[in-house]
Amino acid sequence: MTSTGPGFELQPRESITVIRFHDSRLLAAERITGIDRDLSAWLTAHPGARVVLDLSAVEAVSSDFLAKLIGWRTQVQKHQGRLKLAGMGPALQELFHVTRLSKKFEIEPDVETAASRF
Repeated sequence: MTSTGPGFELQPRESITVIRFHDSRLLAAERITGIDRDLSAWLTAHPGARVVLDLSAVEAVSSDFLAKLIGWRTQVQKHQGRLKLAGMGPALQELFHVTRLSKKFEIEPDVETAASRF
């Protein structure tokens, strides 16, 4: 079963949920607010979730999106869940390296690798 929110879809797989973002550029505050509202609600309803955020379609993000990403990580960890990032292209990898967020997140090359390492 796959469900869709604004800008993302949830794909349950055995003991994890993959969240795939559709937008290549997550820059608009209104769009990010909508994603945050729906994703935060889902995370609240699923405490202890094991989540992979698939960023393979994403090429650019705003600082607002990065702030929300940190918030989702905190929300998941607060309830003993785990959150991994997967599928980042070179530009996002560089951004995460420069901002040192690569030290705060579990980052895997792709969804399959992330799923196998839970």
